[in-house]
Amino acid sequence: MKLTIDRAALLKSLAHVQSVVERRNTIPILSNILIEAQDGDTVSLTATDMDLDMVDRVTCSVSLPGSVTAPAHTLYDIVRKLPDGASVELTSEPEKERAALVLWHWQDKRLQPQQQVEEGRDKNFSFTSLYRVA
Repeated sequence: MKLTIDRAALLKSLAHVQSVVERRNTIPILSNILIEAQDGDTVSLTATDMDLDMVDRVTCSVSLPGSVTAPAHTLYDIVRKLPDGASVELTSEPEKERAALVLWHWQDKRLQPQQQVEEGRDKNFSFTSLYRVA
């Protein structure tokens, strides 16, 4: 899965969805958000507490469809601390033994992520405690 989304749109969607997730949970998967990048330009964020399901769909640029789960509150806190106007790239790497979600952000929209890395303007966060979605 690979998608690029504006920080403000992702933050708004995460704020809605993560409000359903409880911080302490006896079932670990319930503390995660399901992120599904679909063909076209839509990403779906889903969370549940077994009584209530919350689904939010956001327009974004999907390069490679797929799905993965990520810790709801951790992802929300990281995206919330990103600077205004940043673009966020979410990439999952299913070919590895454990699923991983890599989150990139950059502010200079004229440059591609690789150019940002070379110039030291990028931030890269990686979650390794994710669940692979078949």
